[in-house]
Amino acid sequence: MFSASNESIDNLTKRPQSRPTTSTGASRFSFFRKASQIQSPNPSGGDDLSNLDIRDALFPYGASDEFSPAAFKNLKLNAEGTLRRFQTVHVEQQRTLKSLTATRTSQADELDACQTRNEHLKFQLVEMAEKAAEQE
Repeated sequence: MFSASNESIDNLTKRPQSRPTTSTGASRFSFFRKASQIQSPNPSGGDDLSNLDIRDALFPYGASDEFSPAAFKNLKLNAEGTLRRFQTVHVEQQRTLKSLTATRTSQADELDACQTRNEHLKFQLVEMAEKAAEQE
């Protein structure tokens, strides 16, 4: 329900099969690497977006140590693709929620009508029982 099919996944946000090796020297982006070592708790959902590694989605070929226009453009495109996926899933969830809310409201109205009808039939049954008792 919440996961996207393979055809609808944006190519910019797919993870590569293998990562190129990066230099082990200290870089300007070393603070990103420290944060990636922290394990986050596994979310309860099993869909792609719940388990999405944001760092890999934004930097599919590893973080670049350069401040080039091409690197910025790649980051921008990857971020837009990832956000587009989240927005698409969000819109789908909103539609589903609206549909389920309408169904729930409809069922609540039907339940109320059935309870009213049930009370009216019980009242009629009691009246008929009283009339039958009077006739005997």
